[in-house]
Parts: sequence; structure tokens; C-alpha cells
Amino acid sequence: MDDTPLIEIRNLKTYYPIRGGFFNTVKDHLKAVDDVSFSIGRKQTFGLVGESGCGKSTLGRSILRLQPITGGQILFEGNDITKLSQKEMMKFRRNIQIIFQDPYGSLNPRMTVRQIIREPLDTHSIGDKSDRDKEVYRLLDVCGMERAMADRYPHEFSGGQRQRVGIARALALKPKFIVADEAVSALDVTVQNQILKLIADLQEEFGISFLFISHDLAVVQHVSHEVGVMYFGKMVEKASAEELYKNPQHEYTRKLLSAVPRIRV
Repeated sequence: MDDTPLIEIRNLKTYYPIRGGFFNTVKDHLKAVDDVSFSIGRKQTFGLVGESGCGKSTLGRSILRLQPITGGQILFEGNDITKLSQKEMMKFRRNIQIIFQDPYGSLNPRMTVRQIIREPLDTHSIGDKSDRDKEVYRLLDVCGMERAMADRYPHEFSGGQRQRVGIARALALKPKFIVADEAVSALDVTVQNQILKLIADLQEEFGISFLFISHDLAVVQHVSHEVGVMYFGKMVEKASAEELYKNPQHEYTRKLLSAVPRIRV
């Protein structure tokens, strides 16, 4: 088994300038992500937890280069993707995808499910129209949806079904790494469990690595191999899921755990 991390984050920083005064000059910086380092193994899930505003979503978007970074390195299979040009990055994006928090807001309401799932294939000119339609049906099967749903629109589905569409779209380019940003937080508990099982099944079948971002510690414990705790832009604790929940070291981690009844500290 290859123990080399799929993704390695080294001293990543994402700062936002704070401007003020008559000339609107930069007075200070908001350190949304401040010198964060960690790695994610192949076919592994790294859970990222913290309260709202701690920088966890900014970190996820920074890793995908959807957010400009201030400093640090993002190594994917040993290659620093922060050095890629815009053209190189577009080609590279086939390897990395995202599942958004709001399944309805992230889907174009004017597009059918077929068009939504096929869009990445169209953008990267993968196969002909017939090949792409076959792939849409395969992805619907994989994500537990009926093929007859391909020509329906997002508003015709439940929240859980829409999230399955979003997952199918994320899978279209056969990525090696997916950021799941609060992917189940908008769903009720029963549907959450169904989506979490789907994600686990996809990881087992396709060997995908995940960065699973959530404020829900119970969910993160359930799906993650390793967990990092974010607090004001910094990763204040990192450990295996089992060790972190059994023996939290940082005061903030203990505070988060004590606030969740389902977890015994």
C-alpha cells in the first residue's frame, strides 16, 4: 500500500486585507487561514471541525484554489498546485471537486439533472454526446437515483435527492479528491445518514479521498479517519478520530465535545 499522502498542506495562509482611512489603505489583515499544515492519505477522510467563522470553509476552498492564498504550499501527489497557471489548473481540476452545503443553491434551476451532471464532461470534452449520456445514467445508478429522473429539474426533488445530484456531478470527472463542505448540514438526520453512507460507499468503491468539513462533531467522528480542529484560522488540534474523541488535548476541543450530547468526553 502506498503511504504517500494524496494531499499535503504546508503552512497554508489565506489572509483578507482590512482597509480603512481616507485613502482606503490596508490597515491590517483578517487571518482566515493562518499557517495550517496537515495531510490526507489515499482513500482517507480528514474531518475538519470548528464553529462558524473559524476558517474551515475558507481552508477547503483555498485547497481547491477557488480562493486566492497568501502563502504556503498545496502538494497533490507531490506536485505543488499553487504554481500551476490558470490553464494548467483548469486541466488539473479533473482531480479535485467539491460538494456544496446547499444542494439547491449549487444547482442551476434552469438545467435538467442530465445537463447538470453532464456539464463537467461537456466542459472537458470527454467522449461524444452518447458517451456522456451513458455516463450520466451510470452516475445516477451509483448515487442511488432512477434514470427516469435525468430530465427533471432541481425543484422537483427533495433536499437529499438534490444532494445526490450534486454528488453525481462531483463524480463525473472521476476525481481523486473531494471537499465535502457542510454537505449534510441542511438535511434531516435520516437523510444525513443516507448521504453519509453513500459517501462511505463511494470512497470504498472508487478510492476517493475526502476533506469533510462540518460543525457537527458527531458526524465528523462517524465518517473520518483523522480529525483537525479549527479555531480562529488555526488548526489547534489534530489526531486520529478515535484518539481525539477519547482524549482531547486542547481546551477548545474539549469545549466543542462537551457541547455535543451524543459524544461522551
